[in-house]
Amino acid sequence: MLKKAPYTIMPEKQVRLIIDTDAGCEVDDFFAIAQALMTPKFEVRAICAEHFSNDFMENSQEVSYQAALEMMDRMGLSGTVPVLRGSAPMEGPDTYEMSESAELIIEEALKEDSRPLYILLLGAVSNVAAAFLKKPEIQDKVLLIGGMIPNDQWFFNSCNDIHAYNVLLDSRAEWWAFDLKMGVGMQASVMQLYNRVRPCGQIGQWLYERTLWAIRELTARISMDRKNGRMGDGLSDQAYAAFMPTGENWSFWDCAIVGLAMYDQMDSYVMKPAPKLLNNRGRTQHRPDNPRKLRCYHTLDHNLIMTDFYEKLQYYFGESAS
Repeated sequence: MLKKAPYTIMPEKQVRLIIDTDAGCEVDDFFAIAQALMTPKFEVRAICAEHFSNDFMENSQEVSYQAALEMMDRMGLSGTVPVLRGSAPMEGPDTYEMSESAELIIEEALKEDSRPLYILLLGAVSNVAAAFLKKPEIQDKVLLIGGMIPNDQWFFNSCNDIHAYNVLLDSRAEWWAFDLKMGVGMQASVMQLYNRVRPCGQIGQWLYERTLWAIRELTARISMDRKNGRMGDGLSDQAYAAFMPTGENWSFWDCAIVGLAMYDQMDSYVMKPAPKLLNNRGRTQHRPDNPRKLRCYHTLDHNLIMTDFYEKLQYYFGESAS
């Protein structure tokens, strides 16, 4: 268990949290999960594993499940929060697979609890879509945070299961989403990670090393794709631009999602009608007359969110932690 926080949160400000994550895919999930677990405002009810593209790895929802378990172990929190296996991608608009993650979402949403229930969308949304299709009444009982509103752009998480994403777009659930630059702007330099993350216990060293590995792997992939003439296919270009692996920095997209759940910056969004995804390249059917509206955030205080992460990591896992 983590030690007691140095401050208390008023009961009316506390929320229940479900983290829906493709933790086995990319390093930003680990930073976001750690930040959520260290935030007194949140009672994390479960970490739900999501799949990611089979172009990278088969049985990826199991990879995410195992990655989340490893991270909890590195934080010394094994067994304190349920880590659950997730659903496979939907094969059609109405075909879904129930999983222990989807069942947990339903169970938590139906509880009598005065605290709101936030679901952080850190990956594909197959678990949430399955829960919504199985029990439509829970759509009014949750707040979705994360993801990107489709706008004729390829986006990794939405395009990994367009049927599931469309379930959420057509649902009644309140949804706070982003435009592309919000996640890309959540930057940290390697030197910041070296000085402020690496010294913070086993978890800090692990997060730092995982980030260096991610930078090396993506840089190598870019070099290989350029050599083989694959650059310029749209999908690869956007993936590389999203993380901008200069050798000195990385983008921690998912920390923006946790940050928004902590700090609702009310003047930083516009309401947009929910569109529909048409294919896994991001092609979008715009529906300007759709009464279903989503919040689209266009600015966030990136420095506040990343500094919050560094300070919490130092408090809980730094040399002075006890």
